[in-house]
Amino acid sequence: MDGSIEMDNSILIIRIFAWPFIVLLLGALFMFLFRKPIVNRLKQLKIIDAKKGVLRFGESPIDISVQQDLTATKVEPMPTKSKDAITWNKSGALYWLGYDLMWTIDAILRGGSKDIIIHGLKQSLLNLQEIGLTGSYMELSLKTMIHDTKNSHEKDWTQVRRNWAAIKLTSIKYSIGKLAIENQPGFKYRPDD
Repeated sequence: MDGSIEMDNSILIIRIFAWPFIVLLLGALFMFLFRKPIVNRLKQLKIIDAKKGVLRFGESPIDISVQQDLTATKVEPMPTKSKDAITWNKSGALYWLGYDLMWTIDAILRGGSKDIIIHGLKQSLLNLQEIGLTGSYMELSLKTMIHDTKNSHEKDWTQVRRNWAAIKLTSIKYSIGKLAIENQPGFKYRPDD
């Protein structure tokens, strides 16, 4: 009888400690497998406020490089014929152009497959042409990106290439935004302008 009570106690102790031990083991395995991304993310940590439960992170490397590139990049001038040919009243195409560019940037940065990237680039090109930006360097850039993406392999899409593609599309997006601002007299950036 005493032997079975000791055995029951041993099984009960094992059951009590098994779940926390397994969770701890899986947590350690997760930390080991993902240590580099975790360390990189922790390096971006700027503010820790335990009382309010707040963690604030700095910008990701792509945000920093996009800002540096865009401040140094000038918008290429549009040929007069193309600039005059822009159809600003095609508001749906203009909206979807901005949306598709941002969607494609997001897909690229989040590790989307080349087929997803091609889809976003083609949608962007369709709407760019729809508003009349045919013959522009933006159209040429999108066509070149589609061609290069089609001829690439999934393994070619390293983080460096993804960052470069996102920067290129962001530059196109800002160029279109600048053209739209120039087209609207009295445009205000902020409510207090």
